[in-house]
Amino acid sequence: MKQENGCWWDENGNSWDATRFSAAAARKMANTLVNCSDCIDCGNCNDCSSCIDCNNCNNCSDCIDCRNCNGCIDCNDCLCCDNCNGCNDCLCCDNCNGCSNTIGAAFKAAAVVAVAAIVVILIQIMW
Repeated sequence: MKQENGCWWDENGNSWDATRFSAAAARKMANTLVNCSDCIDCGNCNDCSSCIDCNNCNNCSDCIDCRNCNGCIDCNDCLCCDNCNGCNDCLCCDNCNGCSNTIGAAFKAAAVVAVAAIVVILIQIMW
């Protein structure tokens, strides 16, 4: 464990913010990561890479602030994901299972609602 650029670094490129973690705490967190690389402030994860502030995740990549996730891919900008499984392109998941491209699904649902609202407004204008 070495300190550089305000972070504690382990041999796999995982780091912990030195203002949030003491050397002992960073070492303890590092010991909870199994086969993880390039993660930041994470703990209790297996086979993850490039995640930020995640806990109890497995086989995830590019996740942010996730909890208990499994198999996530490109879950950028997630906020407090919980118990996800097999995610792909998710955003703000909660107890998901078998997710796929939920960002796209969310935008599709929002587009349908927006079109319905426009139709209602046009009908009101025409009357």
